[in-house]
Parts: sequence; structure tokens; C-alpha cells
Amino acid sequence: MCKTNQFHVLHLNVTKNRHTLTLSDQRRFIQNVSNWSERKPAFYHGHVAFLDFTRFGQHNPIYINLLREPLERLVSHYYFLRFGDNFRVGLKRSRDGDTETFDDCVARNGKDCDPKQMWLQVPFFCGHSSLCWEAGNAWALEQAKRNLINHYLLVGITENIDQFIELLEATLPRFFKGASAHFASLDESRSHMRNTKKKILPNTTTITVMKESPIYRMESEFYLFAKEQFEFALQRYTASNNENENIALSRVTPGFDTGGIGDILMRDSYLYWFRARFIWETQHSSVRTVFLPRSLLPSASSGLKLFRFHVTVSAIAVLPGGYSRVKLVGFIKFRLP
Repeated sequence: MCKTNQFHVLHLNVTKNRHTLTLSDQRRFIQNVSNWSERKPAFYHGHVAFLDFTRFGQHNPIYINLLREPLERLVSHYYFLRFGDNFRVGLKRSRDGDTETFDDCVARNGKDCDPKQMWLQVPFFCGHSSLCWEAGNAWALEQAKRNLINHYLLVGITENIDQFIELLEATLPRFFKGASAHFASLDESRSHMRNTKKKILPNTTTITVMKESPIYRMESEFYLFAKEQFEFALQRYTASNNENENIALSRVTPGFDTGGIGDILMRDSYLYWFRARFIWETQHSSVRTVFLPRSLLPSASSGLKLFRFHVTVSAIAVLPGGYSRVKLVGFIKFRLP
């Protein structure tokens, strides 16, 4: 999709596969992402804990993510370390040659199947605090939920990856236009980038033991929380499509959370992107990313730098009751670079 939709894709590879960064590395990383204009628009992906860019005086990027049922993820990872996958077929993994099953590992209380190994999705969403990586920390679970709600545009679940892609295409067409059709065209061997070569499903005794652990219960609570948010977003999107209409909100007043002037986040040959805080009559607000075609903006020769622009924004937005497809009409004031 990066070639078709003309954006850059960059993989984040942290030294020694660490999931967190030092404060100085956080600052450098955020500066690089925010200021690397030659690589914009860009899609960054990798295994790095949530970072709040606003702590360093920058706008947050658009965060998306994908979650998997915790025990299913651990079992898959357990066998991946022993047998590898169909992506790097010849690469020997760290437990190559170990044929012990997950059931046998649980029966002898082995390290690789310790319930603490499930403590992964919560800390990634929680962030860089030491408490986030303390297995079973209740604050970390609540912080992960807060970050998911407040900072992530969309979080999908692996068993509904096709619907996740459909929502991404509707929400971020600049990156995902055509993604649903492309995904549907892939055969089973290519619809997922990697598949563990050999995986033995655990028996009912093993499943019971693992699901009784406090770690599983917390990770499962977070997974089900994310699943509920995703299904609600999908339900509202589907209902909107079926009705073929938008919800019109009257007296919408767009403003900005930076002194009333919007900052340009990114720009390319066709679009300006900026972050706007929309406030409607019920006094609720939501920070959204808005895309404006350059063709609608005054030319550089006009000399205009600061102006008001009347727009109608139709998108999936966060409303008081959840997600909905909305139409926001009003004036936006922003400064050209």
C-alpha cells in the first residue's frame, strides 16, 4: 500500500530488542519522527512501548495497534521460539531443538510458560514507567486502558483483522485506501505475514491452570476492554454505512489546543495535515487530525499566512457516546508554514 498511496514505511528496531527507551533516547526518537520531513508522510511500526510525544513538546502521531488473546499469543510464541515460522524459514530460534510441549512445560512450572510471560500487551500500552513492566501491577492495567482510549485512534483484534483493515481504510484513507480489497485478494498463506511452523494446542487442564493466574486475568481484562471498544467502533461504522447518512451536528465550533492556531503536522504534494480540537454544543470535545487538499488553500503568491477557512469534515469521530460518522461544519483558523 505504501507504493500505491505514496507514503514511507519505517521499521523501529531498538537495540537488543528492548521495549523501552531511556529519556534521552525518547527525546531523540521523538525529534527524529517529528522533524524528518524527507520521510513524511510515514508509517512507523515496531515493538516499542507507548510514548507520549506531548511530554517533549511535540504532537502525538496517530497511534493504531492490534491485540491478540493473551494465552493464544503466549502459546504461539512458545512454539515460535522452538520451531520458527514461515517468514525466515532457515533461521534457528533461541529454543531450537527443544521439543517439550507447552502442556509439559506448565506441568513442571517451566520458565517459558510462566504466566508472567503473558504480561506484555498491558505494559506496551501502559508505556515507559517502571510500574508498567511490573507483572500484575493494577495501576499499569488502568493506565493501559486510559492510553488506549485517549491516544489510540483504533486498536483491533487479530481474529477480526479484516474488519480492522476496513475501519482503517474508512478512517485513514491517505494510508489505507484500497487496503481492504488488497487483503481480500491474498490467499491464506499470505493473509498473515508470519505463521508458526508447528503449534500444539494446550489441553483443557493446561488452559484451566493458565487462566486461573492473576496475570492472565489482568491481561484478559485489557484484551476484552480493547475488544469491546473495537466492536463498538465497528458497530457504529457499520450502522452508519447501512443507513447511508451522516449525523449532522449543529453549531460546531472548531478550535485549537495551541493558542487558537493550528500547527501543520505534515504536508506533501497534495495535502496539509493538522490537528484540530472540535468542540460541539454539549461542551464535549475531541482532537482530530484534519486533511486539507492544497488545491483549496491560497497560493504562496497571495502572501496569506494566517486565515480562517470554512470546512466540512466527515469522518469517524469520538463522540460522547462512543464512535460515530459525523459531519463537522465550521471555521478553522491555522497558520501556513
